[in-house]
Amino acid sequence: MGQFIQPALSEVEGGGGEMTDGLVIDMFAGGGGASAGLEAALGRPVDLAINHDALALAVHKANHPETLHLESDIWEVRPEEVARGREVAILWASPDCTHFSVAKGGVPRRQDIRSLAWAVVRWAKAV
Repeated sequence: MGQFIQPALSEVEGGGGEMTDGLVIDMFAGGGGASAGLEAALGRPVDLAINHDALALAVHKANHPETLHLESDIWEVRPEEVARGREVAILWASPDCTHFSVAKGGVPRRQDIRSLAWAVVRWAKAV
């Protein structure tokens, strides 16, 4: 099998412009793995990271000091207030999956975690 060589974003047809101009938001930021991938792909920091867990957000802050951090339940954050009329180019959403996986000890944690996908829909409609 051949080796995959990833082109630079500017070499991809249509890439290198519009995706880097607007806000980049990581809705369920956790420790920052997705933000690291976004930064590597875009060549710039994520603008806003949101997470309800103080420890996870502290790890994110340590790894992504240029990002604005918001410690809050996603349902309590108003998308319109966060965006303030600015275009959102990327809304990254990786809701908690512990109800569906063996993460955090192998037992589903909370049934209400299933509703987090609806927070993504709410944000997508608003911004």
